[in-house]
Amino acid sequence: MSNNNNILTEISALVLAALLVIGGVVLLYTGKIDYANSVFFFISALGLFGFNSAWKAPSPTQQSQIAAIASQQSNVISQMVSQQATPAPMAADPKPGQMFTTQVPQPSYAPLPQISMPMSAMPTERIPAQ
Repeated sequence: MSNNNNILTEISALVLAALLVIGGVVLLYTGKIDYANSVFFFISALGLFGFNSAWKAPSPTQQSQIAAIASQQSNVISQMVSQQATPAPMAADPKPGQMFTTQVPQPSYAPLPQISMPMSAMPTERIPAQ
């Protein structure tokens, strides 16, 4: 499987897109073009990246190889699941009207320490409400 990743193509697309954006901004700022015409520059810069991504898309041969690998993986996964699917022992059926109940463990907390303060140590001033 060959990949169409070429560093020269990547760099040239990035530089050309940067030049298009910079050119569009400069022309828009100087008033040579209006906003509607500057959109052409920005969309062209984005189009370069879209074309570059489409260029790197897998060929039909690569797509068939990817599909074959995916089907092999799904076969292996289904075999693994079928080997691990052992039935768990079933409990006796509950009587009609009987609800399933579960015991939820209650957390145990340490008791809070008791703090006592003599009345003489209590603050006597009140802070005025604002």
